[in-house]
Amino acid sequence: EVSTDYDDEARRRGLQVARILSMPSVVFHGEASSLVALRAVGEGYPLRGRLKIADEPFGAARATDAIPAPGEAWADSRLLARLDVAVGTRLSVGAHEVTVAQVLDYRPDQGAGFGDLSATLMINLADVPATGLIQPGSRVSRAVLFAGEADEVAGLREYLQSRRQPGERLQAI
Repeated sequence: EVSTDYDDEARRRGLQVARILSMPSVVFHGEASSLVALRAVGEGYPLRGRLKIADEPFGAARATDAIPAPGEAWADSRLLARLDVAVGTRLSVGAHEVTVAQVLDYRPDQGAGFGDLSATLMINLADVPATGLIQPGSRVSRAVLFAGEADEVAGLREYLQSRRQPGERLQAI
């Protein structure tokens, strides 16, 4: 777990903060299942840029400042097609069920890496404990995002550099 001291220091400096957790997982709908890139996001995500969502697979996308509410999920069109389900369907994510509330069309931090080739299911960070997916040996990536004035970000970077723990790394755009 990444220390919340980092969040507190960033806010003290006037920066915006958001947390994300990502991991490979499997989701189920009845007997159907699919591998997914599970992405759990907290308030403020994505800090820069905007998510795009749609009401139906391959439908017209619109920008949003929201994130999935607790108990909800946003699934990309590929995942809905693989499971042969629609918006409004309940999916099992580990020991937890979520309702697909929107189709996830775009996120500003998506890349072209191997993990980004998988279908994506985005949930609220608050739902992660109920999934029971975080176990010893789980391949979990946690990130804290910071945004704000360049000089404040540079100052925070120095602060983080001097306090980062084993297994933590700093990345910049």
